[in-house]
Amino acid sequence: MLLRLERSGHTRNDRYYREYKDKFLSHFKLQREPETAPNGTLLRNLNNMASQTGTQPHAQFVNGVNQGISAFGKVGLPVNVLQIAKLISSESSDPALEDMAAACAGFEGASHRVASILRDGSA
Repeated sequence: MLLRLERSGHTRNDRYYREYKDKFLSHFKLQREPETAPNGTLLRNLNNMASQTGTQPHAQFVNGVNQGISAFGKVGLPVNVLQIAKLISSESSDPALEDMAAACAGFEGASHRVASILRDGSA
């Protein structure tokens, strides 16, 4: 029965799916970049700032990112730290990373639904 429910491959919780996809995509891009690469440092700083764990970037970087987020908000484009990372130029491996992030986000959603069904009988 659970497998039949999951055949469609569609989620009703788009916000949850997008958040997980963005997190996975950021994680995969971080793993691809060597720490010595200029974008690797930028991505790592943005990721540390978003997660608020690990080594936090220096105050000047945080202030600059916060000013950018504020500027986007002033023109009606609310963004967060992980969305700022999307502005970095793409690479040839990005479509594969997008597919991997989509699969992982879909799995997260499916596993939460299955756990919910098993726990209390509702999707």
